[in-house]
Amino acid sequence: MSHLALERDLGSDSSPLQTLSDRNRRIRLAIVFFVTGFHIFRNLSLSVYMMIFGLIALMTMVDYLSSRSISRRTAGHYVSIMTIWLFFIAIGFISSIGQTSTAGLITGTTRLLFWIPFGVALMTYIRDQDDFHFLLKLLVVYWAINSLSILVQFAIGPIPFFANESLRAGFTRYAPLSGALPTISSFGMVPVLAVPIASPLISFLIVIGFIGSIASLSKAAIAIGFLGTTYYFFRTIKSINLLTWISVAILGVLTWALLQIQDIWNRLAAVLLSFGIETEGSSTIQNWDVSVERGALERITTLPEGTLKSLYEANVDLFPLLGGGYGYASTALVPNNDSLAVMAHNQYVEVWAVFGVFGMLVFGIIVLLTLINLTRIAVADSKSVHMLLAAIIFFISAIFANGTIYQPVHATIFAIILFAAFAPPETCFGVNGRTSTIEVS
Repeated sequence: MSHLALERDLGSDSSPLQTLSDRNRRIRLAIVFFVTGFHIFRNLSLSVYMMIFGLIALMTMVDYLSSRSISRRTAGHYVSIMTIWLFFIAIGFISSIGQTSTAGLITGTTRLLFWIPFGVALMTYIRDQDDFHFLLKLLVVYWAINSLSILVQFAIGPIPFFANESLRAGFTRYAPLSGALPTISSFGMVPVLAVPIASPLISFLIVIGFIGSIASLSKAAIAIGFLGTTYYFFRTIKSINLLTWISVAILGVLTWALLQIQDIWNRLAAVLLSFGIETEGSSTIQNWDVSVERGALERITTLPEGTLKSLYEANVDLFPLLGGGYGYASTALVPNNDSLAVMAHNQYVEVWAVFGVFGMLVFGIIVLLTLINLTRIAVADSKSVHMLLAAIIFFISAIFANGTIYQPVHATIFAIILFAAFAPPETCFGVNGRTSTIEVS
């Protein structure tokens, strides 16, 4: 059912938002998306950014309240999920009282709530599959810009208000527009989500995004980005025209030319060594980085053990029921002075430590229902399997990283996956769950 049909059915609940054109609703969606995604600009002026963000959040909430009857139809159970998420955050706030300073409480709660306006925007401005595909296009454009923000720093040096650069094997790693370097790993889900909107331009932008992943020297970004990009071209190969192949070929030649520069090649070789792949000149690289296997194992054993050990030693009264509060997410949620444990680098362990067994149960149910719903949609229509795959990649990657459910850029993808899982299938995938998109193999 189209959003126009819904408006006719609900004619007794007319409002200004219901009469907005598709163009105006999508402009509002784009504004919320980019204001959230460009959160790094808060480093230029926190007061100015938060004023803009507050106005955007207010606009979104007013628009939702004026069209909530339609939103409940087009967003379905996603509205309930958003309500449950607010309850989830309340658990963290309660468990943090007495464990965290006032500044820590404000910081932690703000970070957990930051993506909520975008989450509300999804159920306010997305009425049908065309709106949802518009959002996916915004996502691809954002990640191309994010990639270019890394590449341009090789020419002009570090951008002052970005996160600090770091080193890997003696080589400088520049932070992206999306925030700290680990955020670039989210790119891997973008090509998978972009399958239904494949076009020459989208393909071109995805390749640019992958080049940025390589330039970041992030093992997770390179591995997940390679899988996601490969899947995208495998699924859409029948729809790709000559122009796309020419564009990809040009980018391929450009990448090959850049790799002829010794400094750039050495950077890539250093990362490949972490995967156990030796290349010409590998012996000259001072690679002190841990291997992929060891890094992954630490995020399952050593680091979570350190977080939970700190929690048990503190003898927190509400643990294990409600967790130990924001401080046990380390500096991911609170300032340095409020950090009470080492960073787990594992989203599930972080949820357990911060929100306790009760919070972990809530989060676990959301994850399980998301996968069940997306599986049902994929079974009904195999062309929508890309969303299930994106969710699987997201939830597996959360084992090896924290902040995936609240860091603005990670959380944007999290919100999109939740919306696709809990909104009626026709909203995101077409009538009765049948997509009306490109032919994919």
